[in-house]
Amino acid sequence: MSTTPLSWRASYIRLAKSGELESRVRKLDALLSDCTVCPHECRVDRRTEIGTCSTGTEAVVASWCPHFGEEPVIS
Repeated sequence: MSTTPLSWRASYIRLAKSGELESRVRKLDALLSDCTVCPHECRVDRRTEIGTCSTGTEAVVASWCPHFGEEPVIS
């Protein structure tokens, strides 16, 4: 089955329906309590403090978009 813009569905929808999304949220919360998520491994409780990376409980996403494959090479 190929994915096209008209048939595309965000993957978190399937994860939410299966219960996997909730499981991943619980695992991340545990990681944030003694943070080793980024390479700094500062071990702060990012639920109440800011880590060495200057991030708390909510990371900033610079941009996003569904990706349907590479563009052809320009020559």
